[in-house]
Amino acid sequence: MANIGAPNGSGTQVADRELFVPEQSYPPAPDAGVWFAATLDPKETARQVLSLAVPHLADEGAVYLLDPPVALWRQPRKDPPGRLVAMRLATRVPRGSSQDWGDFPPDSEMVAFTAGSPHARCVVTGQPVCFDLDTDSPRRSLLAVPLTAHNEVTGLLLLGRQTTKGWPFSVADVSRASSLAAQAGVCIDNARLFAQERKVAQALQRGLLPRDPSTRAGLDIAHCYRPAGDNLVGGDWYDVVPLPRGRTAIMVGDTMGHGPEAATVMVQLRAAAHVLADLDLAPDALLWRLNRMAVTVTMGTFATCVCAVIDPGAGTGVIARAGHLPPVRWLADGTCDAVAVPPGLPLGLGGDGYGTTSIKLPPGSTLALFSDGLVESRERSFDEGITELRSALTHCTGPLQPACDAIVSTLCQRGEDDTTLVLVRVP
Repeated sequence: MANIGAPNGSGTQVADRELFVPEQSYPPAPDAGVWFAATLDPKETARQVLSLAVPHLADEGAVYLLDPPVALWRQPRKDPPGRLVAMRLATRVPRGSSQDWGDFPPDSEMVAFTAGSPHARCVVTGQPVCFDLDTDSPRRSLLAVPLTAHNEVTGLLLLGRQTTKGWPFSVADVSRASSLAAQAGVCIDNARLFAQERKVAQALQRGLLPRDPSTRAGLDIAHCYRPAGDNLVGGDWYDVVPLPRGRTAIMVGDTMGHGPEAATVMVQLRAAAHVLADLDLAPDALLWRLNRMAVTVTMGTFATCVCAVIDPGAGTGVIARAGHLPPVRWLADGTCDAVAVPPGLPLGLGGDGYGTTSIKLPPGSTLALFSDGLVESRERSFDEGITELRSALTHCTGPLQPACDAIVSTLCQRGEDDTTLVLVRVP
């Protein structure tokens, strides 16, 4: 029963037959498309399809996703393709009794449908194909229905019945299955495209951020970044640049806006900031030069940035900011305060220069650099957010990375804005 409609099995296409259909053959819910659209996981959508089709329309079923999709043709092709490769997204078969239904492993299995098989005819023609398998006992009647989206066949829904205890598929059954597949095809394809876009965006974001900024001698560094809402990339950025004499430059920036446009500006600013920091410029000089460049590349938008150069050997830090929120410092004696740093104008708006502040960072102290998405939201003021951050930092005594992740999860439950947090501890 598990290998329903084996791709290389024998099959004979038979004419559609309008037979008596018992009440057991009940059409799927009319709002199935809304239900499918509630998830962007292709496998979950496939499972939902089968939960509607089995046992209402069939005794068993499977959903296959083609790789790659096959274009639809109005007329039969003269050069039908060879075998078609597909991934089985989900399977639903009896688990021992007629009332016990469930997914049957293995799913995500790759299969090949041979040219000329009923499965291939379903894909090539874009039409349902009803056929019998004569090799099983009892004999089974199978129905292959194409999943279509954007004028392509993206997969197929395969349903099976044991003809000794049921009945062959009727015209009404084919119509119901086709309606179900039509709704599911678009939803599964959208989920597939979304998964591809997310994978590309995540790879892009990983490439834009520093690979391992936590490995700096004399410092413990933890970092966490989350784009806003459903965006896969955003305008926040951070960087950690090693400097001579055991010092480290740490920067956090925030470009106005979200999504790919903000990420485009962010890429240019981060690259320029990294080069300027590598020249061992003081934080105020770095921001001044970065601001001059930002005027020409930010396309009418602006960005904020904070830069700190930390010397763990001396236990000191020098900080400058361009319209960005000031860092928060927590000391081993329990003191926690926002560092008073001259604000300066955001990058891209001109200005005469930036001021700096020198601070003490004795052993055991922690410095938090962050974007405004961490502490501000429509339901929380800046002052309330800073208070919550200071409270969270006072409990930051264990490993730094879990603490960093926990702070972001606690303070940013709604994800209204891009959020970045970098924690730096002097051991």
